[in-house]
Amino acid sequence: MGSPLIQTAVSQNDHLISQVFALLHQPAGFSIPGAEVSELISPFLPKLNPELASLFGQIKTMEKSGQQLTLTLNQPEKTTLSIAGFTVDLFADEQISAAANPASLSLTGIKGLKAGMGLMKLDLQGVSFKRDGGAYLIDLQTAMKTFTVKIPLI
Repeated sequence: MGSPLIQTAVSQNDHLISQVFALLHQPAGFSIPGAEVSELISPFLPKLNPELASLFGQIKTMEKSGQQLTLTLNQPEKTTLSIAGFTVDLFADEQISAAANPASLSLTGIKGLKAGMGLMKLDLQGVSFKRDGGAYLIDLQTAMKTFTVKIPLI
């Protein structure tokens, strides 16, 4: 792996979610090119929803300054995911930002990402991950409701 930050995150964690949050836990700011983000994600591609993998593949840069995380995408897109029997559309802007809280495995104050089901499209305000045995429970927080989905451990 290219970046020493990524090497450290990967060497200390077995799963993608824990690797990403270990990376975000670094006290210093950083800027990582999309190619290195793709390298971090590549071992987990067989376990990822193909549409989610495609969205991650659009990352041009991943930057952290303080608690602020910013993802810049090559081209914004709509991604349709099938999660736990539900079809969810994600609408990404060219830039997605959030405050990272690595200790609680959460992102808050998300800007640039909307979630939709059918005609409803809501700003995604926060995402948190909770380990549940061999899976993660993911809380997707919107102004109206928090949706909880369960995904395999990645």
